[in-house]
Amino acid sequence: VSAQPAPEEGDEAPDAEVTETPEAEVVDAPESDVSEPQQRVWSRVGKQSVVPYKEPHYPEDERGIGMPGNPETDLDEAFPGRGSVLPSIPPPRPYFEFKESLYERIGLKLAFNYSMLAWGASSAKPAGEGLSQGKQTAWAGILQVETQWVLYQREKDYPGSLVVVFDWRHAFQDAAEPAFWLLDTGSMWAHDFIFLNWGPWFPTLYYEQVFKKDVFVLRVGQFASALQFIDFFRFKDSRTSFSGSTQTLPGHIIPFAPPGFGIQFDLRPFKRDELYISGIIHDQNGVPDKYSWNEFFTKGDHFYGLEIGHFWKRSPRDFDHVHVNVAYSAAADQESPAAFALGVGNEPGWLFKAHGSKQINRWVVFGNYTFNTTEGGPQGATNSDHSVTAGVAFLRPLDINGEWAFGTSWARHIAGLGNQYGIETYWKILFAEDLWVTPNLQLIFNPLFNTTKTVLAVGGIKLRLFF
Repeated sequence: VSAQPAPEEGDEAPDAEVTETPEAEVVDAPESDVSEPQQRVWSRVGKQSVVPYKEPHYPEDERGIGMPGNPETDLDEAFPGRGSVLPSIPPPRPYFEFKESLYERIGLKLAFNYSMLAWGASSAKPAGEGLSQGKQTAWAGILQVETQWVLYQREKDYPGSLVVVFDWRHAFQDAAEPAFWLLDTGSMWAHDFIFLNWGPWFPTLYYEQVFKKDVFVLRVGQFASALQFIDFFRFKDSRTSFSGSTQTLPGHIIPFAPPGFGIQFDLRPFKRDELYISGIIHDQNGVPDKYSWNEFFTKGDHFYGLEIGHFWKRSPRDFDHVHVNVAYSAAADQESPAAFALGVGNEPGWLFKAHGSKQINRWVVFGNYTFNTTEGGPQGATNSDHSVTAGVAFLRPLDINGEWAFGTSWARHIAGLGNQYGIETYWKILFAEDLWVTPNLQLIFNPLFNTTKTVLAVGGIKLRLFF
């Protein structure tokens, strides 16, 4: 629709005809029938949709920033992302609208994802030395179907929900299991701690009760890990960000257990403040592929963890953070064979951790310090008494969604066997709207249990498809 240009003041003839610009025609159209391209075309012809175009998504969570890698965070982010390298070929838009309608009708959230890791190492210890199998490659995958069913009081006060994750983790061919690849490479800490090898089962299965507008949240049931809910780090998701356990799941100094029964809470004591307190009690005798909830009560070997933290949030993706952790870990009922190979026993103990991050525009700096007196832990990997990490990340490099990050790590063996240093860098790239691609490189200097090498290099690529 066009209009004649208005004449300049003083130039208008007495009998000049003035043409008024008609208003744009308003067209009623349901949101599901109005696509983004249609919006652009309609704007060119002077038409507007009464209902603006909206990408599918679940209702925003009032609890603030979620824990990366947590199933509840995964569910909220399981929609196509913007800022990808390539246009995606996702499931049709009706699929995501179906997900929305499923939640609106019966309160069920649903997400699928598949992650894969393919790495190589510059060297490995000879097969048979300690628990080494002499493998220089690691290749594994994770298939997850994540659900949260709000059983009652959906989007009201005091909602209750059931969170269930179907999870199949598997190593390919004759490659190493990434989580325990350190036994081959001779590293003091794991190169990754989530790509394990277990059959299809439900390692996450818990009930969640929310009290009084998210002031208090209580969870009871099967947890994949104690660190599923405590020790926040914005680049913690090992499927797409840092892989080295010093940055993400520091089993070398925090003795967390495999999946098992637990009780966990979150408390936000002040309504308009981002101060929070989180705590967890988790069974130290959990075994993959098995449910041993009775041992939580009969044996009483628990991990007790407490976190006090604070966010300074300017927007959902622009925030600063600090927290401290205090935890006590009982000895596991059975000592892991990995403990002997890593030079430690099976002893209970305490730990303290302090972590902080600061964001300045698109740059984020971070660091933490951990002190620990526990040896071995349920997985036998806890072998350090002091550990320090620090690093920097740059968000959305080249305006591509994701981040580039660089981290440094140091740890001291609890039995005095020596120190180990390392660096890690990666680039998390949203390659398509539903596909993350992450090239990754780790360098270990003077690997503690591979004394024939001064530098150990581990690198490769990670993929994560989500919808």
